[in-house]
Amino acid sequence: MGNAIKTKQYPVKELEAERKRAEEALEHQRAYFQQLFNDSPEAIAWLDTADRFVNVNKAFETLFGYQIEEVKGRFINDVVVPEDRTEEASALSRAAFNNKTHRGETVRKRKDGSLVDVSIVGYPIRFGNKLVGACAIYSDITERKRAEAALQAEKNKLQSVVDAMEYGLTIQDMDYNILYQNELLRVIFGDHVGEKCYRVYEGKEKLCDGCPVEKAFRDGKSHTSERRVIIPSGEVTLWENTANPIRDAKGKIVSCLEITRNITELKRVEQALKQSQEKLRTMFESVTDGISVINLKGIITETNQRTVEMHGYKSKGELIDRSAYELVAPQDREKIANCARKAIKEGTLIAGIECTLLRADGSEFPGELSTSVFKDASDNLVGHITITRDITERKRAEKERRELEHRAHLTSRLASIGEMAAGIAHEINNPLTAVIGFAQLVMDANIPDDVKKDIAVIYKEAQRAAEVAKNLLVFARRREPAKQPTDINNAIREVLKLRAYEQKVNNIQVNTRFAPELPEVMADYSQLQQVFLNIIINAESAMLEAHNGGTLTVTTQKVNDTSRVSFTDNGPGIAKENLERVFDPFFTTKEVGKGTGLGLSLCHGIVVQHGGRIYARSKLGKGATFVVELPINAH
Repeated sequence: MGNAIKTKQYPVKELEAERKRAEEALEHQRAYFQQLFNDSPEAIAWLDTADRFVNVNKAFETLFGYQIEEVKGRFINDVVVPEDRTEEASALSRAAFNNKTHRGETVRKRKDGSLVDVSIVGYPIRFGNKLVGACAIYSDITERKRAEAALQAEKNKLQSVVDAMEYGLTIQDMDYNILYQNELLRVIFGDHVGEKCYRVYEGKEKLCDGCPVEKAFRDGKSHTSERRVIIPSGEVTLWENTANPIRDAKGKIVSCLEITRNITELKRVEQALKQSQEKLRTMFESVTDGISVINLKGIITETNQRTVEMHGYKSKGELIDRSAYELVAPQDREKIANCARKAIKEGTLIAGIECTLLRADGSEFPGELSTSVFKDASDNLVGHITITRDITERKRAEKERRELEHRAHLTSRLASIGEMAAGIAHEINNPLTAVIGFAQLVMDANIPDDVKKDIAVIYKEAQRAAEVAKNLLVFARRREPAKQPTDINNAIREVLKLRAYEQKVNNIQVNTRFAPELPEVMADYSQLQQVFLNIIINAESAMLEAHNGGTLTVTTQKVNDTSRVSFTDNGPGIAKENLERVFDPFFTTKEVGKGTGLGLSLCHGIVVQHGGRIYARSKLGKGATFVVELPINAH
């Protein structure tokens, strides 16, 4: 007999126990999966092979609004209705029944008719090799869709902004391939995504020197450069390029954003503006008047070189940030401030303001100001512009003109007065001769002493009257000067010798400052001595009356084509209202009986006859200076 096959025999009790253990394990597994089914956050539906619902979980009820009792046994197309009826809800089950997994996103209607965005995963359910149904898993993606839509809207908005920009934008990878270019660059250069940037924009086979993208990749910083680019139209253009590295979440540089802009026109405008500014600057510096820009606080913010020179400073730096009113004499500052305020208030030009200006050394000079408002590019008032003019020469010319007019008037008056003086002198000389003669006879007679004293007074006053008459005749009988080469210094020395004793006893100190090589003048020596003598005697008289003595300084110098003699005393000075009348005939500030007012008139006439000029400078309380100017070698 062959070997018999032996089988293991299990006791019935053991088999029953094994069956129960298997059933309990299966029940536990069923309970576990049922709990997963019920508690799953995703909506799950079980379908049979006819597309009818077998079961749905709580998440399904929440998502679509149906209870299990409402859907059990119903077809899927009657419950989970697509928004678009051309799409069938049963498509997922058919895919599952064809042993395929179905994935997709769509819109479904809820029980209340509202729509919900869902993602769907459908897969077959088999028991062994037998297909018994399908499982559909739905996820609510409404918020995700809303976020995606919002994000897409922002992307579209950003894209619109980027495409509308007047800047070119490109993103390049580490190999300088163009990953993105905006609309501006596409219009100008065409679409070149995927190509090397240097080939597209510069027509080269390698990076140019100083490429900002290369620098940005190298040191991880932003870089800017300018470069000339020939665009497809053939035009040579200038572009500004700024490269900024782009990093990933770990901080590694992965690409580069390059911002470019066509600055051809900007550079042209900048160049034109620069040229315009240079022209304005040249004009600003070339005008003969001082120009200053002054802010609302009265501070100089800009000025030209002429202002610096006019006020005696070395550089503009000494005037910038300085109060403009420091350049005006104290007595005129309020007047100028009022004019500036008026110009700002009314927005008008205030012109022709005469005032006294100051130099750096404190000296004064006459000036004329004009001021107008100054506004910035936004039409905001920021200060005023002041134009300053030195009118020293104009004032001198006006003074000379007045002097000439006065001299002509004085000469005419002198001629008339001379004729009258000659007649008066002749008329009173004869009676005076008789009075003097008879007074002398009476005084020689045997008469009482008291009567003789009275007659002596008559005789003395008659003598004084005769002296006046004599002066009138001298004044009236002017003769033409006998001109010859004359040494002015020597003429003055001789006059001072004549006055030396009087000056010594009257405590008058004389200082002389003679130019050693003063040219000779053609003059009447004796007439010049008469002029100098009259001036010196007047100065002595003024100093004696003021403080019983004083100092007289006589200066000679060559000034251009003239010899100038100045007599300066430290007497009481001459009042401003009298300064221009001192050469008028019979004008005197002395007490009655102490002067006839003819001395300076005689001086004036003699100097004019010599082709020169005589004038006085004085301030009350600060002495006086009489100046005689004579032409050199004039015939």
